[in-house]
Amino acid sequence: MDPTTQSWFTEQVDYREMHQFLKDKNSRSFRTEFQQVEFHHLHAFGKTMVLDGAVQSAEADEHLFHECLVQPAMLAHPEPRKVLILGGGEGATLREVLKHDSVELAVMVDIDGEFVDFCKNHLSDWNSSAFSDPRAKLLYMDGRKYLEETTETFDVIITDITDILVDGPAIRLYTKEFYALCAKRLNRNGYLALQALELSSQIWAQHATLRRTIRKSFEFVESYSIFVPSFTSTWGFIIATNAGNPILSAEELSNRIEKRNMPSRLFAFDEITYRGIFSLPKDLRKCLSLDGSFLEDEQPLRFSPKDTEYRKGVKR
Repeated sequence: MDPTTQSWFTEQVDYREMHQFLKDKNSRSFRTEFQQVEFHHLHAFGKTMVLDGAVQSAEADEHLFHECLVQPAMLAHPEPRKVLILGGGEGATLREVLKHDSVELAVMVDIDGEFVDFCKNHLSDWNSSAFSDPRAKLLYMDGRKYLEETTETFDVIITDITDILVDGPAIRLYTKEFYALCAKRLNRNGYLALQALELSSQIWAQHATLRRTIRKSFEFVESYSIFVPSFTSTWGFIIATNAGNPILSAEELSNRIEKRNMPSRLFAFDEITYRGIFSLPKDLRKCLSLDGSFLEDEQPLRFSPKDTEYRKGVKR
């Protein structure tokens, strides 16, 4: 195959790294009020959604990401009835929440209505009619503004938003003040879950800063991760609560999956997967335990230099 005659999507990860994927030529690209949207069919991963140049979801493995984002918190709660999703435009996070029959209300708040409408029309495999479920309530507005104005409280809050970008629409959904709002809007024994950036023994400083930020409002904060092939990286997540250790035993998790009639509804997630995603390497656990910076409103993004220095010391 001559690569010069093929059509390629290039993802620029940072100044040191880029990835190329062979794609069909009939891609879609448009700009909404908030972000650049690209929709490709990649030969390696099928239908693939790209926002501001970064892969967000791919047909081949989106279930890995969304099941791991949603299910640990939903299963940790003994009977989740009211759930808030901030972001999640593809509808897959909503799909995972609605797999729980106990859910009576799932509010999804996304700032970008044009993007969500596109996903409704083109990603039916992702959302599986979740948008038409009578338990779902969809709002097009800023997620932080919703938290500031609502009087609703929730059993689980899930943030499935784009990464931390200095000029991006999600920046104010990663700060100490934002997580204080989340804690205020959670019911007693409530859980917060979020996608929490790339996480590995080599790349962890942003996740560690986010984790420290969340600890300003939550007593129990746990990190976990899974490799997502279309991201070409191991992706991090965080679960947080003030209700005690959020990690269940494998036996209890298995019992809850069975009791909720969910084994056939989950494709990648079970008690073995659960045990694996919370089993972070020893050196990474040490890195995440460091003191350092956290994120605040009206302050520049700061990731502690000593994080990198510590990592170099571990490697030696």
